[in-house]
Amino acid sequence: MEERLLPMTNAYRLLPRLTVFRFLAVQTAMVALIWFLKQSRSLALFFPSCIAVLVAVRSYVLPRMFTFSELLVLDPDL
Repeated sequence: MEERLLPMTNAYRLLPRLTVFRFLAVQTAMVALIWFLKQSRSLALFFPSCIAVLVAVRSYVLPRMFTFSELLVLDPDL
């Protein structure tokens, strides 16, 4: 979609594309981890503990990778 057609609150209009792509890469890695644990019979036991890993990534890793204002745009509170 052309940038001028996006809403003003869209992350692509408010942030550089590299920042958005880095955030999407982290999300993709987390989904890949969950999917891998789900598919593996020997590691499926650790699937519930993956939720704790997701919380840790959101609480400790993402604030080191992005500024507070970037996180407000990329991952707003619901």
